[in-house]
Amino acid sequence: MENRKYYTNAVERLYNYSLKNMVGLTGGQVRAKKGKLVEDIARLIVFVALEELGIDNERISIESRCFSDFPIQNLGYLSGIPNSVTVEVIKSVTDCIYKLETDLHVRVDGNLLLNIECKSYCEAAMLKRVLVDSMFLSKIYPGIKTVMLQLENALGENIEDNHVDPVYRSHSAHVIFSAFPEVKLVPITLLDGHRSSSKPIHFPEFYKPINRDRFNKAIDIVKSLIKRQLRKKIFVQQIVPYIRKKEGNSTPKLFVN
Repeated sequence: MENRKYYTNAVERLYNYSLKNMVGLTGGQVRAKKGKLVEDIARLIVFVALEELGIDNERISIESRCFSDFPIQNLGYLSGIPNSVTVEVIKSVTDCIYKLETDLHVRVDGNLLLNIECKSYCEAAMLKRVLVDSMFLSKIYPGIKTVMLQLENALGENIEDNHVDPVYRSHSAHVIFSAFPEVKLVPITLLDGHRSSSKPIHFPEFYKPINRDRFNKAIDIVKSLIKRQLRKKIFVQQIVPYIRKKEGNSTPKLFVN
């Protein structure tokens, strides 16, 4: 597609310009800049995916630094803490809220379809955090899908394979994934090779280009996820009420992945 070529060139220019402007910055400044870079790339990926799906800009909202209120899930756990604490917690149980922060929320017609976690890289401890946050978010928004978009791979083996994301090459990643069966996390890695802390990619001698095939595959993945989520929303909002009306207001079981 001609548009894909244009956007692929655009993401390369954005990436190269951003890295060039990181030279000479402090470690904290570089981390912030890389985080912003991945968010900008994520927005571009979503924009292209939605454009190819024929969804008007007016229907789209991409929110950054999203906060969601996550309440206590099981009051039964209070039986295991001191009575004095239990009394105080029960009195103010509505105030017991965890402020869940995630990176990007993609909405169409106000419906939250996709959560995107943006990382310059993700090692095992960070992957656990992403999965826990995704699990919490799925309890607030059942059926939500989470994409983890990263520049470099810090998990798995250094195998160049554009058909399988390198995160899936990691034994430790599979162990962590298996502990969160309810979370369907989709990892997307944009650069080749394995991350090395001693070879930062914003240094010219350690520069790594964006893998064009991975970028285009990222668009296809996001496009497919959004399309599937939109079908589910239409089913829930339009088909389910019709079935309920026909079946005497009973709620059908939804077997939707």
